[in-house]
Amino acid sequence: MTFLTIPNWRPDPFSILIGFVLGIVFAFVLYRKMSPYVGERWQGIVAWTQKQNDWLGGRAENRFRTEMAQYVKSRHLGSAFASLNQLFVEPRVLVPLGCNIEPTGLNNARKLYHLWPELVSGTAVPPPPSVFAHHLHHLARRVVISGEAGTGKSTLLAYLAILADQSSAGTSDLTSNDKIPNAFSSKKNARNGSKSVNPLTIYVHLAGLDLESSLSKQSDKDDTVDPVQPIADNLGRRFRVLSQHRMKRLILNKAQVGHLCLLIDGYDELPTEARPPVTGWLKNLLSAYPNIQVIVAGSSRANGPLMKLGFAVTSILDWRQGQAQQAGDRWKAATRNGETCDLSSYWRPGQPTIDTGLRLQLALFPDKNDPVAPPENRLAIFEGILRQLLFRIARDPEGSWLGPASAELWPRLAYTMMSQRVLYLTQDELIKLATLVLEKYETAGERRAIHRLIEMMEMSELFVSYGEGRWGFLSPVWRDFLASGYLVRLATHDDLTERMEDPFWAGALHFYATRTGGGGLAAMLLDQKETMLQEQLFVLASWLMEIDEQVPWRRQVLVGLGRMIVDRKTPIVWRQRALLALASTRATGVGSLLSQLVAQGEVAIRQIVPAAIAKVGEEDAILAIDRLIDDGEPVVREAVVHALAWLDNLATERSIIEALLEPDDTLSRAAAESLALMATSNSYEILREAMEDEVFSVRKAAVAGLAMIDEPWAIELLEKAALKDEQPAVQTAAAEATKIQKGESETSLWQAPRPGEQAWLVRWAVAQGRMVPVGDEAMPEVMDALENDDPAIRREAALTLGVIADPDSMSPLVQAYADPERSVRDAAFESLCQLSRAWGLDNNLSFGASSSPA
Repeated sequence: MTFLTIPNWRPDPFSILIGFVLGIVFAFVLYRKMSPYVGERWQGIVAWTQKQNDWLGGRAENRFRTEMAQYVKSRHLGSAFASLNQLFVEPRVLVPLGCNIEPTGLNNARKLYHLWPELVSGTAVPPPPSVFAHHLHHLARRVVISGEAGTGKSTLLAYLAILADQSSAGTSDLTSNDKIPNAFSSKKNARNGSKSVNPLTIYVHLAGLDLESSLSKQSDKDDTVDPVQPIADNLGRRFRVLSQHRMKRLILNKAQVGHLCLLIDGYDELPTEARPPVTGWLKNLLSAYPNIQVIVAGSSRANGPLMKLGFAVTSILDWRQGQAQQAGDRWKAATRNGETCDLSSYWRPGQPTIDTGLRLQLALFPDKNDPVAPPENRLAIFEGILRQLLFRIARDPEGSWLGPASAELWPRLAYTMMSQRVLYLTQDELIKLATLVLEKYETAGERRAIHRLIEMMEMSELFVSYGEGRWGFLSPVWRDFLASGYLVRLATHDDLTERMEDPFWAGALHFYATRTGGGGLAAMLLDQKETMLQEQLFVLASWLMEIDEQVPWRRQVLVGLGRMIVDRKTPIVWRQRALLALASTRATGVGSLLSQLVAQGEVAIRQIVPAAIAKVGEEDAILAIDRLIDDGEPVVREAVVHALAWLDNLATERSIIEALLEPDDTLSRAAAESLALMATSNSYEILREAMEDEVFSVRKAAVAGLAMIDEPWAIELLEKAALKDEQPAVQTAAAEATKIQKGESETSLWQAPRPGEQAWLVRWAVAQGRMVPVGDEAMPEVMDALENDDPAIRREAALTLGVIADPDSMSPLVQAYADPERSVRDAAFESLCQLSRAWGLDNNLSFGASSSPA
């Protein structure tokens, strides 16, 4: 190979220098001209690379949080119209009895919320202390949200998961809580000046947690079984953001440092015999990771096993008029529906939350071809929504048979699930049921038709997929409603007799009784051996609330409840319960009995009468309130004000304002609290004006009301009063309320109450020169106090045993129920009712007929 050469060429240093300098100048000019463009492009490439890296792994946790929030946004009835964050209206939850509240810290009327919330929450009984639901995160390490199906427990858990994602992202697009963008951050760390931490919040349903399978598979591979394995397995199947291995590692890392919050749904849907494995798994989980937070959707009864694990029990308050109005406004805004829909068309005081939501759907989307009038009772509400859902399905262009076939499949499916006592059916089981249903249609045997029928389940909003071909009901109340329809067709007398004693079937039998008028079920209950307490009367009274026709057994129930109310030998809380149950039937003549009871000498009965009057709503009975407003007992006057506010009647607003302006502290404070609970723009405006009143007692009462309002303007008014009010009492109250609103108060965490933490026990022991052991070790001291010579001490001990809800306390309390002192007997009976509720014991408490002295 030859190269071309230049003869006699030698390098010229001067020329090279000039070329080098010119090159530098050219490069500099080019750099100045091109650097903005190149730099911008380079930064874009770097940002894109970083974003992809974060998306693929570096920020997988944030992706998981977002996907979790997206998953739960559709877990509500009404998801076809809008996502949960567009519609949700935050409820209030009760402060558990025993958490910062002494057993005697509530009068008898307020305690009824903890004894029979399914009855009392629908009345005007003054509610116990409560907080907004988003406070659960920094108040409760372990908490059970208890209640009947349809009270909103599952929806609340879904909302908390969404709220956690918004807090993590530093945004707040929740329409109900723009004011609390960091509700899920660690407020303790924030107070100490350290960086706040948002826990990893995970929503799981027990139907998706295959506990037995996950734990057994792990035990085959490893002697050490980690209780987080079922959660990792479930999430690994549900989300593809992380592999199961990385999912488990993420959960473990969060659990080990206490930055994990588990929201567990479905415990309330389990039959009693299926709960021990779940509580056993929870026990192992909390033992291995004691600092994690767990919130469980529990049942209305039999939460005792969870209380033994340290869970505090709370429940959700039904919406008041302001919250119901917010729900209507958000539904209309989200759906852009032009239908006129005022509050009275979908809300009634004391109405369960699910009923309000369903009636709102019927009011916004009325079926113009359906001549049925707007529904008043619960059965008609559910039937109206079912017609809407089936009509939507029947419009499918591929087959008019889909609507009728779905109407047959869903009740059969619900009945099958309840008969098998399971939370879901598999895909194969669904195919078998669908095949049976389609036998009468021309599409019988066609595989596509079967799958189309199953697809309609997802379209209906009533069903949810738990993955791996598992299907269940989004709400057990819909399962009960549909199963009751199938039960009407199939049930025999023997079937009903067996299921009457089974709590798992209580909801379905309630719908069944409403469909059939009670009939045979009522006869079976009334034929039971009569005891002093007659629990069966309360079951029948709950049916009468929704049965319009004059059924033959109605009078027997009303007379039985009436006799119980006036019988002074019956424990007082049971008589109060009977009075509320009687009023809830809205039967003719109840108003006359209430008017007679106004003159009743017992304070405990008089304080229930206003709530009963508000439930009946008869004009002649409401006049009795005028006689009670001047009652000599503060608890009666307080009850009157709460009843007036609960009525949602413009005519009572003036009375509430007058009560707020009264020099009577009880009336004034009750009026302010009632106005806060009403949560309407008008009630808030009244409290604003009260903060400017020249009378200091009015301002002090207004502070109590503002302390219950979680709005920026309320906190601003409280801060102003804490600094500038001329009365020290108002300043002090406002300063403490401000701390509570901002999460800066040193309020202790909610937890299951323990004997050694009872203030009365410590005071008594100190007076005796004794030391009180810590926690559960103080139980012998409580037992000793139960036999003390002082009736007041015996009463406190009896009440404490009920709050602790230890099943071993049953025998000592039965003995205390024979105490010669009436106050001790009443306290023992109240505690026995709490034990019955906590452990699902015999509701009749039949010992009462023979153990109670006259």
